[in-house]
Amino acid sequence: MHGSVLRRQRAPGWLAGGASAALAMVLSHSALAQPVTPTKDPKALEEAKKHWEAGQAFYNDPSGHHNCEEAVKEFGRAYELSGSVKAARARGICEMELEQDGPAMADFEVYLATPPKDAPPDEIAQVKSDDQRLKTIVATVTFQTDKPNTRLTAVHMRADGPAITNHYVVNPNGPPMKMHPGQYSFTAQSDGAPDITWQTEIQPSSQSTKSIDFAAALKAQAAGKPPPPPVDTEDQGTRPMPIAGWVMGGVTVACLGGMITAGVLGLKAKSTYDAQNGKASTATLTSLRKDVTTKNMVSDIFLGLTVAAAVTTTVLIITRPTVHKSATKTGFIVAPTVLARQGGEPSRYMVGGDVVSGRARPEVDGAGLLMLGSF
Repeated sequence: MHGSVLRRQRAPGWLAGGASAALAMVLSHSALAQPVTPTKDPKALEEAKKHWEAGQAFYNDPSGHHNCEEAVKEFGRAYELSGSVKAARARGICEMELEQDGPAMADFEVYLATPPKDAPPDEIAQVKSDDQRLKTIVATVTFQTDKPNTRLTAVHMRADGPAITNHYVVNPNGPPMKMHPGQYSFTAQSDGAPDITWQTEIQPSSQSTKSIDFAAALKAQAAGKPPPPPVDTEDQGTRPMPIAGWVMGGVTVACLGGMITAGVLGLKAKSTYDAQNGKASTATLTSLRKDVTTKNMVSDIFLGLTVAAAVTTTVLIITRPTVHKSATKTGFIVAPTVLARQGGEPSRYMVGGDVVSGRARPEVDGAGLLMLGSF
C-alpha cells in the first residue's frame, strides 16, 4: 500500500472495536491473522487504497488517536482486499495502541513473514522490536464461566496514562486470551445474575485462569452478601532441569570419580616408592617416581575438569527457565450467541480476545451459534 507512514503515538485507551456477527468462528490468537494472497485486480486495489487512506486519516487525526478502532477496521479491509502486508502492519500498530496484543502480534508476524522489498530497514526493525516486546510481556488469561456469552469489561488502570477499556464475550473454558500486564478492574455480566466486579494485577508473561461463578453470586445476593470474586489460579510454572544440566551433572560425577581413582592410585604408587626407596635399584626407583608423578598429574587434571563441570552445572541450574503449562487447547465449543444492538448501533465485543463486538448491557437483536476453537 502507498501513503504516509503512521505517526507512532500513544492512543487514548478507551477504545475497542470490530464487527458483530450472529454466527462466528473464533480461533486462538496464533491464528488471528492469516496471510492473504496479494491481488493484482485493479478494482480490488483501488478499493483497498480507499480503505488504506481512510485508515491513515483515522489514525493520524490531528486531535489525537481517538479513532484507532476505526483505523483497525479500515486497515483490515485494505489488507483483505489487497493482501498487502503494509496494511497488516498498520492494523497491528493500531491494535497495539488499543492493547489488543494477540491480534497485534498476529499482524506483525504476517508482516515479518514477507516484508515488502522496499521497506526501510528501520521499519522492519521496529516491527520486530514491537513483536518481541509483546511476546515478552503479554500474559495469557483463561476466563471460565458457568454462563455462556458472559460479557466481560476489562479496564486497564495505567499509571502512565488514561485507562484502557476492552470488552469481551467469554464462554465456558475459554479460549485463552492474550492480555497486557498491569492493574485491572473487571466486571462480568450475565442476564438474570448480579454483576461480578473485582480488581487484580496481571503479571507480565504470566498464565492464569479466572473462574467466574454466577451461581455463587446469586446465592450471595439471596443472602444479602456481595458476589464473590472469581477464583484466580495463576500458573507459577516449574523450572525443570535442562538436558544440558543433566549431561554436565553426569560429567561432573564422572570427573570426580576419575579424580578420586587417580588420587588413590597415586597414593598407592607413592607408598610403593617409599617402601622401595633405598632398597631397589636406581632404574626401579626412577620408574616408580614417574608412576607417582603421572598418577598425581592425572588426578590434578580430573580435579580441574571436575571444578569446570561443576561450575557449568551450577550455572545451568541457576539460569534454567520457567516453563508454564500450555494455555492452548485443541477443540471447539459451540454455544448460543446473540447479535446485540444499543441505540440502533451494533454493540462491539471481543470474543476470545478477538474484536467482534463492545458495550455493556446490549439489547438482543438476533441469535445464532458461536463456535469457538483453538489449535
